[in-house]
Amino acid sequence: MRVRIIGAGIAGLSAGWAFQRAGCEVSIIDRAAIPNPAGGSFDQSRLIHPFPAHNPVAPMQLKRSLAAWELIWKAIGKRLHVPCGALTVLPGGRTDVSAWLGNLAGAGLEAMAVTGRDLARRLPEIELPRAATAIYHPEGGVLLARSILASLQALIGSNGGAFESETPLDLPRELAREADATILACGAWSRELLQPVAPELARQLTPVRQIMLYLDPPAGSADNWARSAAFVGLGDEDELWGVPPLEDGPLKLAVGAFARPLDAPGIDAQPTEQEISRILARFAPSLPGLDRYRLIDARTCCYTRSPGPSWITSPLPAIGEKIWFFGGCNGSGFKSAPAAALRLVEQVLARRG
Repeated sequence: MRVRIIGAGIAGLSAGWAFQRAGCEVSIIDRAAIPNPAGGSFDQSRLIHPFPAHNPVAPMQLKRSLAAWELIWKAIGKRLHVPCGALTVLPGGRTDVSAWLGNLAGAGLEAMAVTGRDLARRLPEIELPRAATAIYHPEGGVLLARSILASLQALIGSNGGAFESETPLDLPRELAREADATILACGAWSRELLQPVAPELARQLTPVRQIMLYLDPPAGSADNWARSAAFVGLGDEDELWGVPPLEDGPLKLAVGAFARPLDAPGIDAQPTEQEISRILARFAPSLPGLDRYRLIDARTCCYTRSPGPSWITSPLPAIGEKIWFFGGCNGSGFKSAPAAALRLVEQVLARRG
């Protein structure tokens, strides 16, 4: 079975791996370099965690994701996951800690509530209210995103996969190719691509712009950051999240609530000084001495929001019986892409009969 994949971010490369694993012949095309340094998947790190865990969906997704990543680690011969742990600090007044822990346990995930000194030990550079409570997941942590993309590309290539980089996308031409299945895995560009050919699906997709800051912590904080967990939320509704410095890399910070919809990817690609200052000001109360941190870089990450918490894996019969869309997932796409790709392969093969 010949499979053509349009898009070489984490969605396209995960799909390529999964289809090859099922014995298919794979080719992948991208309008830019492969991997694409300007793509939403291309970064030093991505978080992997089960939050929010107030309903069973996110924990179950993570359970499937961890299993899929294990298959990838075995295939590439190395583990590109730093299990520094991940936690989320619950907003003040939340009384559903047992429900969160129950959902995590129901998915077969280890988790615990941490408070006081135990919480301070896991986030030694973060200042929190004394009464703060967090949910800690020891299997969570950080995926080494850039290395994962390169390793998947190498794996697919070593198994006979073909790549076409910096190739202008001509959708009618692609749909005319004699592939047994064509997968549209174009990330934040999906709505723009689908609008002329699948407007109903395109209306479900919203490209979103998230700004991430990369900082060099002061020398005196290095030991504390080396012991720190990754965090997803610091006890309020703004979704402050951070990746601790890894392998002498920078501290990575973002504010989920500051993500905003885009008319199209590529617009306002560079963060403004005002946007950078706004993020730093939001972190200042929780990160004492932030003025001593040196800003190394600021970049935007574009991804696609869609209804519901899961990936969209949908055939597109209006434009071709062999055409599928693979995308969405609201910003949690990197950690869940391999598991979603395995389900995509099952659906494609079942429909083909």
